[in-house]
Amino acid sequence: MVQKEIKKKTRVYGTIATLSAIVLVALIYVYGSTPGVFTPDTLPETSPMKTFTSYDELKNFLTINTQDGSKYYGGGPLDSQFFGSTRETLDGTLPIPAPATLGEGDYSSNSYSTTNIQVAGVDEADMVKTDGEYIYVATNNNFQSSSQNNVYIVKADPQDSRVIAEIALGNSTYVAGLFLSQDGGKLVVIGSQYQMYAYEEAAQAEDIMIYPYYSSVNTFLNVYDVSEKDSPVLARNLTLSGSYFNSRMIGNYVYAVVSQPTYFINNDVVLPQ
Repeated sequence: MVQKEIKKKTRVYGTIATLSAIVLVALIYVYGSTPGVFTPDTLPETSPMKTFTSYDELKNFLTINTQDGSKYYGGGPLDSQFFGSTRETLDGTLPIPAPATLGEGDYSSNSYSTTNIQVAGVDEADMVKTDGEYIYVATNNNFQSSSQNNVYIVKADPQDSRVIAEIALGNSTYVAGLFLSQDGGKLVVIGSQYQMYAYEEAAQAEDIMIYPYYSSVNTFLNVYDVSEKDSPVLARNLTLSGSYFNSRMIGNYVYAVVSQPTYFINNDVVLPQ
């Protein structure tokens, strides 16, 4: 009986030792195979960004340096923001978050959190902005040729939350984000607007696989005067050809990056405007 018990424990301990050895080997393999951080002694040289003095100079450069095989004749540039993840829409009502429970003496009418800021003093576009008293919410509907997206101004008082104003952005638009000035008097709406065109003369059926078309993608920056919250007024519009890439706001200035690939229509290079 004692010998059976000893043999049984020996087998258990042997199994545990074998599993421990396997785990140890696995740890050695994982940590031993992890490459170390390589810090180069010298950084690679960077080339300065090429500049152009005129549209003709840019056009000639692109025409000469673009190989025939790489010319893009497809549907034109389409914004990656537009075909990204869809956002929830507001079906007639605005979801107002319930106020956090505050302890006695913790409540302050001027207490509110800002949206994501990675660097102090550098604001980032977001679909929701607030000044503590009002909430500015942008909505995006699913893509349709007649889809219209809006920006809502909502009173942030939990006891009296309601839509104060609605800004209609027009058809075939997609909102990328909002900026709110530090004094709360200006609201910047950044987004993209799309329009598709068919070629004037369609190619012969044997020469094509799909009906030829191209698309126009513009990035718009609308500045609204929201000093009167119930009556926002469009103060300025800036429209650039190309897809919205990213943006930041520093002080009273908004910096936006707009991207447009090189593509051709009827052997003519399309330039940004």
